[in-house]
Amino acid sequence: MKTAHRRLLGLLLCALLTATHADAWASAPESSVSSPRAVPPASTPTFPAAVVQLDAAASLWRHPIAPHRAPLDHRVTLSAGPQWRIFEATFSLSLAHVGDADIHEAARTRTLHLGLGVGARYFADRMVSRLSLGPTILLSRSFRHAPGKVGLFLDWRPAGFRFPRRGTTLELHPLGLLLQAPILSDVPLAHIVFYAAFSVALRVAAK
Repeated sequence: MKTAHRRLLGLLLCALLTATHADAWASAPESSVSSPRAVPPASTPTFPAAVVQLDAAASLWRHPIAPHRAPLDHRVTLSAGPQWRIFEATFSLSLAHVGDADIHEAARTRTLHLGLGVGARYFADRMVSRLSLGPTILLSRSFRHAPGKVGLFLDWRPAGFRFPRRGTTLELHPLGLLLQAPILSDVPLAHIVFYAAFSVALRVAAK
C-alpha cells in the first residue's frame, strides 16, 4: 500500500514539474528564444570593365608660334584597356600622317605610335581627360631619314565629352595636343599638332 502511494505521489510531482516548465516556456518573450543567425550573402568581387576604342583625329588649328605653317595630322587609333570606377588605363596603336601643308609630300611623315595611357572620367561620367605617351616609329622615308627610326610621342586630351549608350560610348574631343619626335638624333624631326578627335568605345566585358 505504501509503495502504491509513493508511486502515485511521484507521478503527481512529475506532472506538476512538466506543467510548470511548459508555462514558463510559453510565457517567455520571443526575443529570448534563440534563432539561427542570419548569414550575410557573400560579396561578389568587382572586376574592371574591358573597353575597346576606335578614334579618328584631324588637325584643325595652326601652329601658334609659326601660323604660316599648318601641320596636317590624320590619325586612326585603336586602343584597349581596363576601366575601374572613374579611372582607366589604355594600350594604344595609332597610325599617323603628319607634315606641313606648304612643303613637299616627301617632308610629311607617317608614323606608328605605341602608347600607354591613363585617364579619368568626371562630371557624372560625361567628361574625360587622357594622357598617353610611348615610342613612335618612322614608317616613311623623309629627306634625310630612312624608315625604322624610333623616337617618342606624347598625346594629351585635356577635356572630352562622353555620350554613353548601353555598352557603347561616343566621345568628342574638341582640342588635343600631339607632340611627336620620331627622330631624336642627327637632325631631329619633330611636330607639334593641335587636333580634334571623335571616338567610339565598346565595352566588351564587365562583372
